[in-house]
Amino acid sequence: MSPKIKVSVIIPVYNVEKYIVRCLESIRTQNLAEIEVIMINDASEDSSQEYCKKYTEIDSRFKLYHNKGKGVSAARNTGLALAKGEYIGFVDSDDSVSAEMFEIMYENAKNKSADICFCDCYRIYSDNAKETYSEVIQGGTYDSGEIRDIILKDYLVCVTSEGKIRTVLGAVWRKLFRREFLEKRNIIFDESLKEYEDQTFCLRCLIHADLLFYLKRKFLYNYYINPRGITHKCNPEFLEDVTRFMDSVYDIAEKYNVPFDDDTKKLFEYECLQYAYLRASNGFSVESTLRVYKNFKMIVNSSYFREAVSDIPYYSFDEELSKVLPYTKEKKVWALVSYYYKRMYGKSALVHKLKRVLRRNILKLKRNKSC
Repeated sequence: MSPKIKVSVIIPVYNVEKYIVRCLESIRTQNLAEIEVIMINDASEDSSQEYCKKYTEIDSRFKLYHNKGKGVSAARNTGLALAKGEYIGFVDSDDSVSAEMFEIMYENAKNKSADICFCDCYRIYSDNAKETYSEVIQGGTYDSGEIRDIILKDYLVCVTSEGKIRTVLGAVWRKLFRREFLEKRNIIFDESLKEYEDQTFCLRCLIHADLLFYLKRKFLYNYYINPRGITHKCNPEFLEDVTRFMDSVYDIAEKYNVPFDDDTKKLFEYECLQYAYLRASNGFSVESTLRVYKNFKMIVNSSYFREAVSDIPYYSFDEELSKVLPYTKEKKVWALVSYYYKRMYGKSALVHKLKRVLRRNILKLKRNKSC
């Protein structure tokens, strides 16, 4: 008789031949032996599938399945349907985990009878620089009332003690979910979402969970900042995708009476639109100048943008303008936009200003083509 599977690890795979071995090897060498590894190849065009297949040959716990380019949400749903473990975890195929991750998380989740258990992570950059990432909430156990009053209250965004705006608990990696809990509540990924699909999944989980356990300061997951990853690439349908996500969050919140106040909503919309801008301008080059300011114009014209910046104070960064647009990753760009948007409102005035800035930067961009 085969041993009971304690954790099912679901890994969507798409064009990650440079990273997949690092990921799979970190899972194969887990201290917790009673795991199954469900790899969902989503029509990869590189050698990712071959690497996955090799792991099925050397370790019977590894299983490879195929989706025909249906996206990460469909891949994860396929994994959920196949999973047999008591708990379910997700790992991104370009990340890795520490050897004790699933052992520690399973033991804590099991001992606490938690529906959700999560840990902290390391953020690792392309130059191998590493920083710790921890949530703003306290570690320990949260019952359903505390989840609603403490966690859900700041789920969309929160402001840290350093004044930084942060989203909370949105990613499915570095978490374990009790499989019976997910099945009972019929919680799956929304396949209509191309952006933030894990955030709506986690939101539903938090709404329905009876108990959550947070392993604070346990940095068990390695999140690699991959500049070629999907979240760092230009997405032509960025605004539609982000707007669909925001609508979905508000629909869920209304259905289950989640207490998001107006200030929280504005910060949330502000952050989403900043992300939309970065996705619109990623890969910026002289040739893509027209695309950048057209995408920017779309954001400025959106109803979510008007609501998000309506109460932001005026700030003028005229002297910094050439340094800020269009390839900045600082929040100055949004202070700038709010200033010009409120002062000029005329769409043409803002766009013409951007055009002038972009033209002035062409020579600079030729010398430094990377964003």
